[in-house]
Amino acid sequence: MPLTFPVKPCLCAALVLVALPGAGIRPSAAASSGTTLDQPRTQVAFARRLELRGENRGALELYQAVLSRDADNVDALDGAARTLSALGLDLAATAPLDKLERLQPKAGGPPLQHAILLNRLEQPDAALQRLATAEQRGAPRALVESERGLALDLLGRNEEARLAYSRALSADPSQTGTTVRLSLSLAILQDYGAALTLLQTIANDPGGIEPVRRALALVYALSGETEEAVRIAATALPEQTAEALRPFYAQLPKLTPQQKAAAVHLNHLPNTLQVEAAAAQPAQTTQAQPQSPSYLDIKTPPPAATAPAAGQLAAAGPEVPLQPIPQKPKPPEKPCTSQASGLRFVQVGSVLSMDQARVQWRAIAAKAGTAAKDSTVYIESAAGGRYRILLGAFETADQVSACRAALSAAGLDSLPRRDVGAAERLK
Repeated sequence: MPLTFPVKPCLCAALVLVALPGAGIRPSAAASSGTTLDQPRTQVAFARRLELRGENRGALELYQAVLSRDADNVDALDGAARTLSALGLDLAATAPLDKLERLQPKAGGPPLQHAILLNRLEQPDAALQRLATAEQRGAPRALVESERGLALDLLGRNEEARLAYSRALSADPSQTGTTVRLSLSLAILQDYGAALTLLQTIANDPGGIEPVRRALALVYALSGETEEAVRIAATALPEQTAEALRPFYAQLPKLTPQQKAAAVHLNHLPNTLQVEAAAAQPAQTTQAQPQSPSYLDIKTPPPAATAPAAGQLAAAGPEVPLQPIPQKPKPPEKPCTSQASGLRFVQVGSVLSMDQARVQWRAIAAKAGTAAKDSTVYIESAAGGRYRILLGAFETADQVSACRAALSAAGLDSLPRRDVGAAERLK
């Protein structure tokens, strides 16, 4: 029987050869029994197999062949939406999802998929509407809240986004993608230390190292550390590819919160900045000494790019500049503002209260042993009601490196810090 859908002859032959041994029948028997390749159910099954192998164009042809005869076939509509999206045709993928929502008025999957596409199309308001529908229809809460967080980030409502991501992780703590989104959202809020600490929690997850490195580079870029962002990118990408990202990284600190969200979550820059970045790329990729933030003039040169160990990602780069916290009136012997004095610190923890800081420091000190015996402990009041545990103060980068090496030998992670705001000695 002739085939009724557009598939290459070699593919048809391969499909027949795959089907025959498992079924133990001859072609004539297949035709006489009615189990032929032009039946919708069979075409959908083969399309799904192609889709799983990454052959999305061939899969889309089969899904479209089914829909040409049965426009309401929900499996083909669902598959067409997936493959169109995989091919980068997000706008076209919304059409089958619209129809799926009408055909399955109680299912939460179609509006959730629709919201995902709308976020990728930078239509966050419409995405929030579809997410509300998906939530009412019982879609998985973790997925709904993660996409809601992204939509809120794209709208510049970063505090609300942070809460949505937290709800998503409460529903499913294993979501690496949501953890990465939350860390980037924290970086947009300029809480760089919290962003880096969060990334450390997933560095050892299966498949976590590559997204963590990408996110780590973005966090440093958002903080103005373009050089360090490029260096980290080079640990996961060919050096030339990492260098090509320099103009993109350099633009990030100049953006509004909404634009930063689109850039770090979706790799979208505003059109005017895309033109600027493209124009700057040839000059910057050959520049011997790229422009650096002014406060880097007293730092030691960054080390050669090497792939950091999965558990040591916080140690992959130099200090992240944090926004200074306004100084509160304190007795003269307590305040220690490194921005004024040029001092350096090592961050060993971040907690939500002063009491927690004391408890955590006792645990750290017990584990650190002699590694922290010559350092004074400070507590920095940070944004969002957080308290950071710092060791210091150090005058040189070599002293910071020595302290961090001793802590690492004791099994403790740490972060180098500059521009510390209001900090007081822990009693």
